[in-house]
Parts: sequence; C-alpha cells; structure tokens
Amino acid sequence: MNKVYSISIIFGAVSLLLVAFLIYPALSDIQKISDDILRDKNSAALITAEAGDLDNFNKNYPSYEANLKKIDQLFVDSDNPIEFIKFLENTADASGVAADINLSSNAPSRAAIASPTTVFQIRATGEFSKMLKFANRLETRDYLIKIQNISLTRSFVQAVDGKAVAKGVDANFIIEAVAK
Repeated sequence: MNKVYSISIIFGAVSLLLVAFLIYPALSDIQKISDDILRDKNSAALITAEAGDLDNFNKNYPSYEANLKKIDQLFVDSDNPIEFIKFLENTADASGVAADINLSSNAPSRAAIASPTTVFQIRATGEFSKMLKFANRLETRDYLIKIQNISLTRSFVQAVDGKAVAKGVDANFIIEAVAK
C-alpha cells in the first residue's frame, strides 16, 4: 500500500510539473497568438475600409475638385503673399480707405496655434463708417482672416463754426490670415 501511495504522489507531482511547465506556457502562447491574430484582423479590416474610402474619393474627385480649389484659395501663400496684399489693397480702395500694408514680425509661434498663419499690420486712414466697412469686408471676403487687434484714433480735425469736428480716423489693424 505504501508503494501505491508513493507512486500516486510521484505521478501527481509529475502531473503538476507537466501542467506548470508545458501546458500553461502553451496555453499562454495560444492566448497571445490569438490576440495577435485578432489585432491583425481588425487592422486588415481598417485598411480595407480606408482603401475603399480612398477609391470612392478618387472616383468622386472630379465633383470635389472645384470645391477643393475654392477651399485652397481661402489660404494665403505665406512664401509669396502678393495676391493677398493685392486683395487687401483692393478691399481698402473699395471701402474708401487709404491703407499701408506691412507683413508683421509679431507672428504667433507655430506651436501655439493649430494651423500656420501669417500676420499683417495695416495702417489705414478714412472716415469711421468706411473703416467699419473695411473691417467687415476683411473678415467676410475671400480669405480666412481674423482681426486680432484694431486701434482707432481721431485723425484730421476740421473747424466748423469755431468747433473742432473730426473728419476721420487713423486705424491700426493687426490681422492674422491662415496660410498654406
């Protein structure tokens, strides 16, 4: 009987050692491999969906092209802003405002903003109502522009019946335009 217990204990110990050193690592590897297969399957499904979306975009590109060109025109070419400066000059002329336009060196850091911008400083002279029209046209026309700062001061004064009457204002605009 002692011999039977000894053999049973040895068999049990060998069985535990087999489970601990052979079966458990094999099951762990199977679990890891199945997780990798599932991740690869999901990745392949995502790539397939993206490829389908890309094919769909390529098929419909001719219908999108006109709108994409319009969107592209909303951005200022930061390397060559001549077209944008012409736009600013034309807008000032159409508003009845005399303007001096300068590229500003006070551009915000690229890390602080989500998209690249170009900053311009505009010194303008004209009547107050025309200055308001100019500011409105800047923000509602052909480019993505944000007026950061406007400072207005009374410019030229004309005496009427002994009273000083302001005929216009000097304005200093700092505008930020989204760049390509």
